[in-house]
Order: sequence, then C-alpha cells, then structure tokens
Amino acid sequence: MKSAWNNPSFIGEFLPSSRELTDRGFTAAWKVNQFNRNYPQEWYNDTYELYASSFGVKLLIPVDEYQKTMRTSKYGIMIILLTFVSFFMIEIFNKKALHPIQYLLIGLSLVIFYSILFGFIRIYVVSVFILNIKCACYSFNKLLHEQCILKG
Repeated sequence: MKSAWNNPSFIGEFLPSSRELTDRGFTAAWKVNQFNRNYPQEWYNDTYELYASSFGVKLLIPVDEYQKTMRTSKYGIMIILLTFVSFFMIEIFNKKALHPIQYLLIGLSLVIFYSILFGFIRIYVVSVFILNIKCACYSFNKLLHEQCILKG
C-alpha cells in the first residue's frame, strides 16, 4: 500500500511486515499466511468471522490549531488556579496576609500571558513579558521582605 498521507495508524490483527514513513507519505506491505488466520482456506455451509483477522490503515488527522487552543485553554485555567492556590497556601503557612493588589497583579499578568498565548495581542509580546516578570519579582520580593521583618 502506498499513500501520500503522512500520519498513518496501522490497525487490525496484523502489522505490516515492511513499512516506510516519510514527510511525503508512507508505504506498507503485509505478508499473512494461512496459519496466522483463524479461519480455513475453504469452507462449505458454515460462516466464519472474517472481521476478526482484518488489518489495514487508519488515516490520522494531525493535531490542528483548534485542538491546540482547546488544550491550552484547559491548561491555562489549571495554571491560574494553581498559582492562586499556591499564594493562598503561602499566606496560610506564613500567617501573613498578602495585599489584594498583589493578587490583582498576579491575576492580571496571568490573564495577559494567556491572551498572548491565544494570539489576541501579538504586538506587545515583549512588554507584557517584562510586565509578567516585574509583577512576579515584586510579589516575591515583597513576600520575602515581609518575612525578614517578621523574623528579625
């Protein structure tokens, strides 16, 4: 079998004995003898399940932009929630409340980051990246500074 499709999935009871996958397509060849199949070569007045020994190729569609966007949005929600949970846990363990503006800055930087990732704001990539770094540094620096004041 020869095809220009470059994402095959070999299915069924038998895998190809020889196959070649390239960017331009694939070629595959199967060698199946009578001893490998679960039905006789000839029969009369009996039915046999022929589908059990079938084999072939399933043409897979590669991951497209919509699947990538859906996956990114699901992981984005998870990362945003985990970030806020981690800061909340820092508050609990240090017994010191963070300022609501710190939560606002972190949430804003995460939302802007995922907006860029989705491609809504492509012009300001560098400036928003710097804004994310500044917000993170400010929050951690403020948190460490408050810990030093409480201990010392």
